[in-house]
Amino acid sequence: MAAVLALPTLYHKLGAPPLEVAGSDSARAAQELARAFSPLGSEQVVAVFRSERLTADTEPFRVTVEAAAEGLRAAAGVRDVQPLPPPPSARHSPHLAYLLIGVDGDSAERQLRLPAQTAVLEQATAQASGGRISVGVVGLTPLFTDIKDTVLAKLSRAELITMVVAFVLLLAGLKRFGAAGVPLLVAGSAVLVLAGLLVPLSALIPANVVLVAVVSAIGLGLGLDYTLLMITRFGQESRSGVRTEDAVVATVASAGMTVLYSALAIMASLACLLPLKINALRDCVTAGLMMAGVTTLATLTVVPAILATFPQRVRPAREDLPAREDLPGREGGWARWARHLMRHPWHYIAAAATLLVLAAAPVSDIRLGFDLDRPSLAGHPSGQALMAMEENGFAGGAAGIMVLLPRPPGTAPQIATLAATVGDDPRVMTAQALDNGHDCTLLSVLPHASLDSPVVAELIADLRRMTSDRGGSVGGPAATLTDFLDQVETAGPQVLVLLLCGGFLFLLVAFRSLLLPIKAILANLLVAAASFGLLVLALPAGGESRTVDIFVPLVAFVVLFGLSMDYEIFLVRRMRERYLATGDNTGAVSGGLQDTARSISLAALVMITVFLGLMTTGRRELVQIGFVLAVAIALDATIVRFALVPALMQVLGRWNWWLPRPHRKRRRHDRPEAPGPAGEPRLQLQR
Repeated sequence: MAAVLALPTLYHKLGAPPLEVAGSDSARAAQELARAFSPLGSEQVVAVFRSERLTADTEPFRVTVEAAAEGLRAAAGVRDVQPLPPPPSARHSPHLAYLLIGVDGDSAERQLRLPAQTAVLEQATAQASGGRISVGVVGLTPLFTDIKDTVLAKLSRAELITMVVAFVLLLAGLKRFGAAGVPLLVAGSAVLVLAGLLVPLSALIPANVVLVAVVSAIGLGLGLDYTLLMITRFGQESRSGVRTEDAVVATVASAGMTVLYSALAIMASLACLLPLKINALRDCVTAGLMMAGVTTLATLTVVPAILATFPQRVRPAREDLPAREDLPGREGGWARWARHLMRHPWHYIAAAATLLVLAAAPVSDIRLGFDLDRPSLAGHPSGQALMAMEENGFAGGAAGIMVLLPRPPGTAPQIATLAATVGDDPRVMTAQALDNGHDCTLLSVLPHASLDSPVVAELIADLRRMTSDRGGSVGGPAATLTDFLDQVETAGPQVLVLLLCGGFLFLLVAFRSLLLPIKAILANLLVAAASFGLLVLALPAGGESRTVDIFVPLVAFVVLFGLSMDYEIFLVRRMRERYLATGDNTGAVSGGLQDTARSISLAALVMITVFLGLMTTGRRELVQIGFVLAVAIALDATIVRFALVPALMQVLGRWNWWLPRPHRKRRRHDRPEAPGPAGEPRLQLQR
């Protein structure tokens, strides 16, 4: 109840994710700019005035702009407001005028003050012009706030649709309303509990729309997966003829341990993003770790209580194979399929690998970049103002670059040569030198290209090289965005190495096997490559629309790696249980597949539905993430789990469960040996 009451407060606190990178050159420049040139504040935004009939040189237009500027100067968080005339080289429309606004505060404070500042601006403009002039604000904070509003509205609708579709899928798979409703109840409750925790923790973990999206997706996905696994295993145990209490205990002892391992795998994958210096991403990772913990706790406490209290209503309507291996029973379809493909393992390995390699082939043509996705912003004032500037040759007005050069007090500024060199650069529209009269000189550069253009990023890199020997720093909206994207790109290889090494060590402990973790990691890499290859094929041909957003591979691979480990643990740990009991590798693989196929299939269908929901948001980066993850889960749950894995495990045979002797000696209480085929040496096996 407390969590539900906290939801309106959390919703009110939601903002766009901050783009500042801790310790970056642009972050240092912002601090120095606010100190040395106070009127410019810590961020600079541009107000764009537009009229279809009035021109900027008419008296009504000038009066309107002056009235808006006067109103803004009195607004909280506004340092100063100055006219921003386009240079003569700009192809300027006479129906446009601009104001440069310096705002102070950190990212959260700027977002919090933006609605009031915008309201003052719009009200003053409407009153002074009689509604004949419209106004919009362009800058990182306005643009990403509007992106946040767009995503939040569509994401809420997508999640509602996803929940309905998930319930239908679960009902079709489990055949009982109670069994289908419990996973949604547990997942929804876990999300609500964490939402309630985020309100008092908002000072440490600022809420933003990306954080909420990540938390909701993790909570929904893991809650459904884990609860489904527990319910399915409970159905198998209870059909073995044991008492309900014993079935619940057996479910927690077996499936509960699998849930714990899976949760730790997800948390380990998310933790690989913590080394990044992007504050917004760290907040998302922290909240994601909390969400995984809350979901796991709910699964291991609430679900057993529900199973014990309502066993007949929650137990699935039918199970293909009892969980107790010592009971006689006919093999189900999944076990027969596993035995069939294990009679021809190399054929299926070759076919599965060929399909994945062919799908991955186009990944060599992938082109990474960044785009503000203007079509999704067309209905917002910031997007309309940005497009008006770009259409009229003043795209760089919103991409101001601030080059700060310190100097000893009492010395003359030495910037004339630099200003002339920069001003002659064909990428630069204008370069203006300013000095604070004490210890700092500023070179304000307006480029020709837009805020998110690669040309502007190259110009910023050149300016940094030119001023590095003078202790200069380069800031401004474009520099902040560039540092954010550079950090994401630079961190990619580091995160990949952490994921692969951490995943190998974790699976080594979970499976007590040396070869199974290697197999799982190679399969994950192949599925990821195939998913991005199919994304490249799905993108429209030609133009910027062929570009994959630069942070899509990072986010998608981390989520995919975690979920793939999730399904790998579901499947292989069940196979290991059977192998420990019988020593028969073929029987363990076929039986383990039989026991887990339904839960993995249903979980995969639900997760595919969740990720397809991201494609309805209209934001290009979310559409791409949703596509990659939906395709990856589909490939993983079909070609990999139900074909490639059983076939490879048949080929590996007893070596599936091999672990080098130095590790085994530490566990004298483990199972001494497992029976092997006649004529073959027996392998010592650890529980």
